[in-house]
Amino acid sequence: HWWASPDIWVVPGEDPNGSPGTPIAGRQAFLWGRVRNTGDEAAGGARVNFYWADPSVGVLRSRASFIGFGFVDLAPGEQKDVLSLTPWLPTIVNNGHECLVAEVIHPGDPLPLPLPDAFMPTEFHQVAQRNITVVAMGQQMLSLPVQVAAPKRAPRKADICIEIGGKLSPAMLQQLGLEKYEAIDE
Repeated sequence: HWWASPDIWVVPGEDPNGSPGTPIAGRQAFLWGRVRNTGDEAAGGARVNFYWADPSVGVLRSRASFIGFGFVDLAPGEQKDVLSLTPWLPTIVNNGHECLVAEVIHPGDPLPLPLPDAFMPTEFHQVAQRNITVVAMGQQMLSLPVQVAAPKRAPRKADICIEIGGKLSPAMLQQLGLEKYEAIDE
């Protein structure tokens, strides 16, 4: 679907090279976009603009919030990932349902002038949109990164089930590399 572009993603946290994930209100995140040069000439100095918008009032330039931009040089047929040079501080509007928009600006493949108020990713290949959910982290929530080791030939997708509560055995804590922690009964 055009509103779920895989070419825009969020990396929550302080490290822009971290893992993609769900943005948390009030905590810094970085935006990335994937850009392709489908033409037969180089596109030097293409600018990628990043925005967020509340879709309940329309995904319009006049209502969107500009986040930042990045630049990229692309050879014909080349694809690169571009980081917004400005971190994003997500907020919750519309119950957390928000839209991210990225647009590529380059004189070799211009958007129409004057720019239409609507971004229109279905009409302009220079524009991508991704609908996301921004979550609120409560005081009782804990963010815990999890790494999963798998054989090289393992499937690229896996189901992971996480349960909150209960008590891990000392053997399980050791297997998870958490042996220095102990379970607390509450």
